[in-house]
Amino acid sequence: MPDTTTNSQAPQPAQAPELVYSTSGEDWHLGDFSELIDELHSNGEGLDLAGMTYWVGEKRQRPASWYFSHNVGLLLDQARDQAWQDADEIADDFCNDVTDEAKAELDAAIKARADKHVNVNFWTVHNIRTATITPEDLA
Repeated sequence: MPDTTTNSQAPQPAQAPELVYSTSGEDWHLGDFSELIDELHSNGEGLDLAGMTYWVGEKRQRPASWYFSHNVGLLLDQARDQAWQDADEIADDFCNDVTDEAKAELDAAIKARADKHVNVNFWTVHNIRTATITPEDLA
C-alpha cells in the first residue's frame, strides 16, 4: 500500500545539549572540559586538582525571534498612542480592526525579519550543577 501522508517527518533524535563549564559558577566562558582543567591548573599553582569543585551547565542560545514573540499587541498599542498624539480622538479606532489572523501574520513577519537581521551575541546557562574533578578526569 503506498504511503499517502504528506509533509510528515520522522522524529529527529534529541540533540545533546552543549555543555559549558565554570570555575566560579558565574563565568561560563569555558566550552570544553580540557579548558576547565587548564584554567584550574593555571589558578591552582601546583595544587592537586582532584576533589576540586566546578560547575557545569547547558548552554542555550535562542534565536532573535524568541525575544520578539508576542510583541504585536505592544506595537499596535504604540501605534495607537502615536496616532492619538497626532490626531487626538479622531484616531480613537485606529488599529481596532486588526484581526487575530492579521496579528499572527504580522508576528510571523517580525520574527522572520528578526532572525534574519538581529544577531544574538549572548547565551544563557541552564540546568547548572556542581561536580568534582576525579583522578580519572586528570588522566
